[in-house]
Amino acid sequence: MLNRTDLDIIGALFYDPRASIDTLAHVADVSPSTASRRLKQLIDSHRVHIVGEVAWQLFSDSYPVHAWIRVLGTDITSVARTIAALPEAQHVATIFGREPIFTTLNARSDSALLQLIDDIQQIPGVSTVMTLPILTWAAKASGWNPRLLSDSQVSQIPHPQDFPTRAQPAGFAPTKTELTALRGLQRNGRFTAAELSTLAKVSAPTAQRTINRIIDRGWLRPRVECNLADIGITCRFLVRIQTDPQHTEAVLRAVSSHPANRFVTQVAGDADIFAVGVCTDRQELARIINEDLANIPGVRGTRTDIIARDWKRYWHTLGPDGELGDFRPPKVR
Repeated sequence: MLNRTDLDIIGALFYDPRASIDTLAHVADVSPSTASRRLKQLIDSHRVHIVGEVAWQLFSDSYPVHAWIRVLGTDITSVARTIAALPEAQHVATIFGREPIFTTLNARSDSALLQLIDDIQQIPGVSTVMTLPILTWAAKASGWNPRLLSDSQVSQIPHPQDFPTRAQPAGFAPTKTELTALRGLQRNGRFTAAELSTLAKVSAPTAQRTINRIIDRGWLRPRVECNLADIGITCRFLVRIQTDPQHTEAVLRAVSSHPANRFVTQVAGDADIFAVGVCTDRQELARIINEDLANIPGVRGTRTDIIARDWKRYWHTLGPDGELGDFRPPKVR
């Protein structure tokens, strides 16, 4: 079980994943040495991992697709494990419903994505694969915050997370030092200028400017991944939303601003908007559906799936109790 200090440190990281140890100590009201030790224990015990969320266009010419997979004639778990082993699978979950497996797939190109879907169709037990291609996104989990801190604690964080939400449209042509920094930050969102200085053989000021430039350009956003059960999240859900066409953009903004939603996209197919969300329990989910979503002008209908188990989330394998495992993100090209 996590104690109050652990939760305060995690809460501060959601506001600023790169917050200094001194800042974490101030927020948790402990010494810097205690804050440093507790953060290391959280990471070493696979309860927390700070990574870098790289803009899609830095490793792919395509946008991801969400897919629901129907299984016949074999156990669902074996199929889910097979899909979770695919390097292109960003998120894999078993869900309650007619199509018991959900995944988000992110391949390097549309042709590679089509081949991947064909390959999944050939997995023993897979009956059908239904896809919703992403058109655009409005929220990613790097911007989600469970709001674990009091207002006074938040006021002690000098620079709460305010990272650009989209990569700059200019062509991606990183220098060798920038590429080294990107790869370091992707693996460790708290990757330091000192570490980059050593790896890239550049001065510390140059290393710091490089890291700042990468984040300012929106090429990468530091992201906190944690065992959601540790912070009181027991219900994870997927919701497909149908909208009136003239209201789709407004609904997208409203859904993306809801505190329960971690990943919100506009999609093509039999839904217009899709969201991956979390909440404390099913009663809260019922309230979100019946009150919050139902009262957004332009929403015509919703279809909700409850996640039974996450097998993989943002390229992290997950244990049966939500503990974080291996992190194998796509390679920045």
